[in-house]
Amino acid sequence: YDSTTVQKVIPISREINKTGRRRPINGDYPFSTEEEFQDLMQRSINYQKKYSKIKVPVLILQGSFDTNNPPFLAKRLADEIPQSTLIFIDKAGHFPWVEQKEASFSEIMNWLKNQNLK
Repeated sequence: YDSTTVQKVIPISREINKTGRRRPINGDYPFSTEEEFQDLMQRSINYQKKYSKIKVPVLILQGSFDTNNPPFLAKRLADEIPQSTLIFIDKAGHFPWVEQKEASFSEIMNWLKNQNLK
């Protein structure tokens, strides 16, 4: 979101990068051809078509300033999942639970309290 919150995200991002994500495997990237990338996109679209069949409550926690997964995509997802609750966390980007920890976990706890979980 800003220079203050990015300082919270940088250490986590560094740890994620240590896992080798988005790095070549044996000199090849996971999607070395356009066809492989298109296949992945089609499989993703096919999964998305099934979202309306989800029968359990779902919380979607979204940073208001997420540039990796823009808020309009979170709204679209919430529209597709019948029992979803979409909550935007202000002053947060892609990692709201890191950038705005208290607000994120407060929203999660409030949502859980309002569920009829057995």
